[in-house]
Amino acid sequence: MNWGHVRRLFLEWFLSEWEEIEKDFSGKTDKLIDRLKEQNYQIDKQTEALLRKLAEELYHKITALIKHVVDAVNKTAKLQKDALAMQIAQEIINQRWDDGLKLSERFWDFSQQAMARLKNTIMEGIRYDHGVKALMYQMQYTIEALEQQEFAIVLKEQLPKWLKEFEESTKGLLVNAESRQAWEKIKRKVEKYIEKRSKEGTYYAGRQLLKEIEEALWEGKMELVNKAVKWWVYDKQLYRLKTIAWTETAHAYMKATVELTKDEEEVVGYQWRLSRSHPRADICDVYATVDYGLGRGVHPKDKLPRLPAHPHCMCYLVPVVRRKGMEEKDKPTIPESALESWAPKWLKEYAEKNWLSLVDLFNFEEGRFLRRRELGLL
Repeated sequence: MNWGHVRRLFLEWFLSEWEEIEKDFSGKTDKLIDRLKEQNYQIDKQTEALLRKLAEELYHKITALIKHVVDAVNKTAKLQKDALAMQIAQEIINQRWDDGLKLSERFWDFSQQAMARLKNTIMEGIRYDHGVKALMYQMQYTIEALEQQEFAIVLKEQLPKWLKEFEESTKGLLVNAESRQAWEKIKRKVEKYIEKRSKEGTYYAGRQLLKEIEEALWEGKMELVNKAVKWWVYDKQLYRLKTIAWTETAHAYMKATVELTKDEEEVVGYQWRLSRSHPRADICDVYATVDYGLGRGVHPKDKLPRLPAHPHCMCYLVPVVRRKGMEEKDKPTIPESALESWAPKWLKEYAEKNWLSLVDLFNFEEGRFLRRRELGLL
């Protein structure tokens, strides 16, 4: 069986499915923003229900992905273990991770955090409203106290200070480059009005100026709030959602590969392979380079590490068929270089001082280095 081909198919399929999820999530977020507009940015029960429904739909999409992955490994590898595949998928869906959450609870947590951010964004919008009123009051008081000849000079001097204060009151809405650009657009419009009315320098021009600036700020507020909501509910949560989707489906792929093939006589073990997007050295570098006598990174069936090795692990396993000359060792050979890149500095210094290798200071069964207290350093 060409397991490399199976892996490529899985990656292509996942990216295609994820594109659909992303598109659907974007559309649902737009509906949420439209609902907020209709309600004048009040979070009512229907808005909360929309967010909960969104989380529920995403949960069902991810569980469908998991079931599909396990089924695809079974069918692509022509293993014909349909009942076992269904059981494996259900075990993955119901599994509790190290943080104590299973998949359904993770999506409840997802909706709660999104709601909390949404409420914070609306509160920032209220602060914006207060900021507009304060700015208008400052400008009105100044304009009414000015002599005609001082009109242009004073307004231009005060403007940077006022806008800076106002920007400070709205910084919670300026959460990304897009919303900061929107704010710069509002600011340029205000500056343009000041420039235009200052040349006229009359009381009427002052009143007109206040009206123009107030309209610009209120109009701009809608754009800023919308962008902030989209950022916190969609852009910010999307990364988290993709992490959940990838972690769960990658785990499903790994577990299905093992559970569906472990009883096959010709399979002697599994080779741990690093994902191309492996960001930095960690325990996976050890798993991918250990040698039990079966080949680099090949783990015997009964000595396979915990799956996944860590949260967001994107590595994968390839079943290895017994070949002539293979002889399993009781203990693996661990390359020092695999440990060197991610060992903490203090441990390296301790090893050098005590004439030890990093292998001596590594707990392979638990996939970690020895701690200070285990070495009597605390």
